[in-house]
Amino acid sequence: MISLKTVNKGVRRPINLFLAEIIIALLFFSISGAVILQVFAAADIKSRKSGELESVILCAQTLAEAYFESGNIVEAAKIVWENPEINTTDGSNTEIYTADGKICLNASEQRKKTSAGELCELNMVFSSDGEELYALSCSAYLPDGGNAYE
Repeated sequence: MISLKTVNKGVRRPINLFLAEIIIALLFFSISGAVILQVFAAADIKSRKSGELESVILCAQTLAEAYFESGNIVEAAKIVWENPEINTTDGSNTEIYTADGKICLNASEQRKKTSAGELCELNMVFSSDGEELYALSCSAYLPDGGNAYE
């Protein structure tokens, strides 16, 4: 960078420092703008994940309440979601997908029979795109030999 400028018959004048100050200020503001955009993008992503987690927690609570009444994960899922896709891998593990396919529920159910009724325990793990979002355990006691309430 040339520090002095030759003008008219070899007379030298310093470069206008005001222009250099403006360039430095623009550089500072452009870097600050880029950082602020990254902060807003990260905040938006966190906000969306928080909303998704809140929705999953409400579904889990509703599912636990429906399971408490019915004692059956499939019936409880049909109460909570309109048209869930249900895949039962074996007697105790069930995969349930919401109608839009975004959220997967892996549920494992264990039943213990007693003389007074049946204790049903349910472990639920909600995931989206292979990432675990929320896990919940609940149970239901079905008196009268395991018959659900009518």
